[in-house]
Amino acid sequence: MSMLSKENKNIDAIIINVHSPNLDSFKLLAQAVALDIVSLFVCDEENGLLIKKALEGGAYFFLKNPLAKKIVKCVRQLVLRGKIQRKKARNGAEEED
Repeated sequence: MSMLSKENKNIDAIIINVHSPNLDSFKLLAQAVALDIVSLFVCDEENGLLIKKALEGGAYFFLKNPLAKKIVKCVRQLVLRGKIQRKKARNGAEEED
């Protein structure tokens, strides 16, 4: 989690395994949301309660392991599109100033 706050500018998205040992996945999600980083939650089983909690906490997607290549490609496009839109918004705001 400390790496996330220190190197935020180099991180566009994170994939969080819900049941990672030695990691509070929901604290990591909250930190990623605060830094405006796309967050994907993955889990081995579909648990309605976990899905709801993750999405309400700010996760973009809740996906079941293993991730298919097609899903990873779509997520990559989503992240890239968001990055482009944020850059355009920043440039537009600078032009207005």
